[in-house]
This record gives sequence, structure tokens and C-alpha cells, in this order.
Amino acid sequence: MTPSILLSLDGSIYAVHAANLCFRLANAADASVLAHHVVDTEGAREFVIREPEGFVSAKEYKSVYDYLSKSLWAIGQQLKNRYLNEAAKYGVTSSFVLEEGDPVTAVCERAKAHDLVVIGHHHKAPLSVTDTLQSHKSVERSSFAEALTHNCPVPLLVVQDDGQSWNTMSILVSLDHLNEKYIDACLDTAELLNLKPIIVCLGADNRAKSKDDIICQLRQANPRTKDIEINFSSLEDLSVTQAASDSYDTTLPVVPTRAIAGARVSLLDVNASAFVHCLTASSMLLMPEEYLEYKRHSETSAQKLEHADIT
Repeated sequence: MTPSILLSLDGSIYAVHAANLCFRLANAADASVLAHHVVDTEGAREFVIREPEGFVSAKEYKSVYDYLSKSLWAIGQQLKNRYLNEAAKYGVTSSFVLEEGDPVTAVCERAKAHDLVVIGHHHKAPLSVTDTLQSHKSVERSSFAEALTHNCPVPLLVVQDDGQSWNTMSILVSLDHLNEKYIDACLDTAELLNLKPIIVCLGADNRAKSKDDIICQLRQANPRTKDIEINFSSLEDLSVTQAASDSYDTTLPVVPTRAIAGARVSLLDVNASAFVHCLTASSMLLMPEEYLEYKRHSETSAQKLEHADIT
């Protein structure tokens, strides 16, 4: 089955970085790429028409909104044309979808039919600790990529720079919260991207079990890890910034996310969007722990629908 990548695009240089990466992935993994841009007319409406008419009439508000919406559609069409031209230069056969709606909702809905979502992201100065941990609650202070961390049902690859040349994938695993399905999903994605997987175990230094015991346990629990390199790092020394640091520029770091109380958390039980907000590395892959189960359920549902159509 041909791997399928959904590329979420806007007009920024970070979207260019994400597109260039997708072109390289498509050629290396023989993957298909669907580029996607959402015209946020509802956001435009909220921006222009926030209050009832007063000094400014409803007709004047609507006129501004109509002009803004028309301009957003025109920009979207320009983006489509330029992207397809770039894809052709790389020898990549890609399609482009231009639609209207809420960007997060639209991307997450289309993501269900793909193996991976790729998006560009602009690194910004960190918020305070309190604001960072609560950033998913503030739409105004969160980037599009940060918002996707809480809603995207498939692996989300966040790209901030151009020219990534990974050979390996570093799968970060907390020994205090081992999830075999997460490891399996990461190994599947490493295979999809043609990357050598490395497991990095994060745990306290004073654990009762020795490293050899932990390695033995991992290999027995998952035969696929038999020949995979397994390293260790102290969870006590790991901060959000370190986990998202540029020390991973030569490998693709993967962090787990899991649903808790309407949001998603990651290592150290930190809000998943905090990893994206603090990201200084070129890129990072966020892997939902439920992804493998979600994928199998989706495949089963699709098979049932196909069988129903045949009968």
C-alpha cells in the first residue's frame, strides 16, 4: 500500500520547508502527497464582525468581509499554483485541495485518510511556565501547529527548518509509562519513512531494574525491538526545552502524546503543545499513543463498508 502524506500549507517560509521535506519523503518512500489549504472565512468573519453594528453599519462590515474573503480565496489559488509548480520540479506527483472552513477541524478530518500530517511551524520565544502549560486553552496564543497537537488523530510532523537529512528516528519512551502500541506505531512510521529506529528510554537514575533487565523486558514484550539500538537518558534531567532542543537535528525525535481531560499530554505529563511551542530543533514527530488502535479500527470500518458496497 502506498504511504500517504497530508501536507498542510499556508503561504509562509515554514510551509516551504515542510513542502520541501515532503518532496524528499515522497521520493524516498514512494509516498503520495496531498497538499491542503483551508480558507478561514469564519476566522475572517470573527475578525471583521465581532460586535453588533454601531458607528459602523452591518453593510459596511459585510463589504469588508466580502473583500477579505475574496482576497483569501485568491491567495489560496496562488498558493495552489505555486505549490504544484514546485512539486513538478521535484518530480513529485501531488494533488492540492483548497477548501473553506475551520483549519484545525478540516485538517483533522482529512488526516483520517492519511498516514502522516506534515506542517510548518514558526518557533517563537517561550511563554512563562504557566502560560506554556495552559497554551492549548488560548487560541490567540497558540499557533496552528500547536492547536493540531490536541486534535490530529495521526502522527504529526512539525517542521521549522529546511534541509533535514535524517538517517535515524529517536523514539523517546518513558519507563514510567511504557506503551507497546506506541512503540509499534513508531516502528511502523520509521519503516514508512525509511529511517533506522533508535529507542531512547527515559527514567529515573535510581530505578531498581538494571538497564540490561529493561532491555530484556522490552525485547521480550516486542520481538520487533530485537535488533534495535536501545539507549538511556535520565528523566529527572529532562525538561521540555531539552526534549525539544536542537540536539536532535541529525535524527527525527518522536514524542508520545495521550488524551487526558480533553487535551493531550506528553513526556513529564506536559501539555503536548508545549513541546511544539518550545521546539528549537528542525522538526519533531508527535505520535498519538492511540494511533495504532485508531488505524486498525479505521481499516476494519473501511473493509466493512467495502464489503457492504460489494454485496
